[in-house]
Amino acid sequence: MEILTKNEHAVILQNMEKLLSEYNYAYYESALNTIIDTWAEQKQDLLSAFKRHPNYVENEFCIAFSSDYERVLDSEESYRFSNWIQNSISDVYNNLPENIAEYRCTSEAIPWPMYNIITALSAYAARTLSEVAVSDFSAAFPM
Repeated sequence: MEILTKNEHAVILQNMEKLLSEYNYAYYESALNTIIDTWAEQKQDLLSAFKRHPNYVENEFCIAFSSDYERVLDSEESYRFSNWIQNSISDVYNNLPENIAEYRCTSEAIPWPMYNIITALSAYAARTLSEVAVSDFSAAFPM
C-alpha cells in the first residue's frame, strides 16, 4: 500500500527544500527522501486516519474545521490546574539555592507578571489566545 502519493511526497519535499534553503542549510535530496519515507512509515496510521476524514485537505496534511465553536470547560479542573502551577512555581522560587536566589529580579514569591498569567489561565483556556494574551505570556516568561 502506498503511504504517500507522488504528489504528496513532492509537496513535502518542496516544503523541506524551501525551508532549508531559506536558512542556508546544505542538503542532499536523497537524505530528504529518506527522512520523508521514514516519517511516512512511522505516521502511516495517522496519515490513513486523516485521509479518511471528510474535511481532510489534500496536500496540506490537515483537517479543516470551523473555529466557530464554544468549548465547555470544567472550571473546577481549570482552577486546580492553575493552583498546581502556582504552587509548583512557588516551590521553585522558595527553594532556590542562595547563590541563585540573590539574582532574582524580584523579592516576591512569584513575580507579578507570572502571577497574573497563572491566575488568568482558566480564562485563556476558554478561547483562542489573542495578541494581548500572547503579549502577556511573553512579558511573564521572557526568553
